[in-house]
Amino acid sequence: MPKIGVCDTKRLIVDSAMLAANDSSVACLFDIDDDVWSLKADKIQIGQVISNIVGNAVDAMERSGIVEIGARNRDLSEVPEKSRPVGLDLKPLPAAPYVEIRIHDQGPGIPASVIANIFDPFFTTKDKGTGLGLSIVFSVIQNHCGAMTVESVPGGGATFTILLLADVAHAAADEPLDVLPVSGTRVLLMDDDSLVRESATGMLESLGLEVVATVDGKEALDLYEDALRGGKPFSFAILDLVVPGGMSGSDCAKGILALDPKAVLFVSSGYSDDPILPHYLDYGFKGSIPKPYTIEELKAALSCVLVL
Repeated sequence: MPKIGVCDTKRLIVDSAMLAANDSSVACLFDIDDDVWSLKADKIQIGQVISNIVGNAVDAMERSGIVEIGARNRDLSEVPEKSRPVGLDLKPLPAAPYVEIRIHDQGPGIPASVIANIFDPFFTTKDKGTGLGLSIVFSVIQNHCGAMTVESVPGGGATFTILLLADVAHAAADEPLDVLPVSGTRVLLMDDDSLVRESATGMLESLGLEVVATVDGKEALDLYEDALRGGKPFSFAILDLVVPGGMSGSDCAKGILALDPKAVLFVSSGYSDDPILPHYLDYGFKGSIPKPYTIEELKAALSCVLVL
């Protein structure tokens, strides 16, 4: 049975996902609300649940791609019984506050003929699998009086959604989370301003990152392609949006994404009124870093979007 305590939701999710994605080329993109409640949960068991689901996603994507992980508050305290989600016991969840955790991968998806059986003990689609992973996940969520669903579209990945009881009154005792990319991660930095380039390079290197810096989008695109072909791809790239007389960051991003649709790209600009910045997702970027930025602002931008 679970040993229920108060758990820091963000820290638990990030630590567990990082563990599962370690030693792979999978990036975890986190969208966890700043005000997300703590969990009433067994920290070890729920950590195993998240690691198991993310680990399966890593395998499904052949250890390369992006897993999106979100968490938000869902207060069902005043929701009528008929309108509340059904738990794994097929009964409506108790009226209470919950945290919803959503994990989505870019894998091939789960076939409709399989999805109904994935939580059954000893059922597996892996050549060397035991089939116990997701059945244990099911059991843990059931013992936590939570809910879990899985949705999948062939070729569109799989999405696991979990509801767990929240503790609104008490904060978790864990230390504040400070997520940074791991030491040794290779970064491509493109900026036409030499001072910004030198300053940003120093900041990134102080975080333990290996930086390759360049002046314009064309050279950045060539470097990205060479690294990809050489088997040493960049984990992410920071691209200056406006490059007078050279290829812009948006055009460079378009070229990189044509080579590598799973590329993780950040846009950086000193022009706050540029129409691309508020709509950076539409241009293939995962995050935005306004210039000029301090090391703390750079850390915050990376920590909110990317864990490698």
